[in-house]
Amino acid sequence: MRGALGSLPSGVADAARESIDRAVAVVGRLPAEQGGDLLDAARDAFTSGVHVVGFVSAAFYAGLAVLALRAFRHVPNAHGGDDDTTDKDQQTGPVLEAAPAT
Repeated sequence: MRGALGSLPSGVADAARESIDRAVAVVGRLPAEQGGDLLDAARDAFTSGVHVVGFVSAAFYAGLAVLALRAFRHVPNAHGGDDDTTDKDQQTGPVLEAAPAT
């Protein structure tokens, strides 16, 4: 964005550096070519910032998920502490097939 701001008046460049909405607002006061270049640069800078925040957030939440899995690994579950939710004392018998209708 610095290259696009080099040829702008200082007040306009300062306003454009603050936020994307300020950059869009000052585009209307510029000649078409400068305004287009500034708008492209502001859009690219905003998109790059969103991507960085997205990647950092994804890494942060992935780390939180790993910490949560490690922290709750030894906590008993709602079924009495076994990982298996089936009743181990219950014996399963043979599967009965229905008799054919005559």
